[in-house]
Amino acid sequence: AADILEVRQKRRIYDITNVLEGIGLIEKKSKNSIQW
Repeated sequence: AADILEVRQKRRIYDITNVLEGIGLIEKKSKNSIQW
């Protein structure tokens, strides 16, 4: 059970990092589009 919890926590961390990276990419794209 402890191993399963660890895996879930790791997956959550990966999900959070992926979301943050996605937001960062969107911000970069918007900045690039704003800069003519």
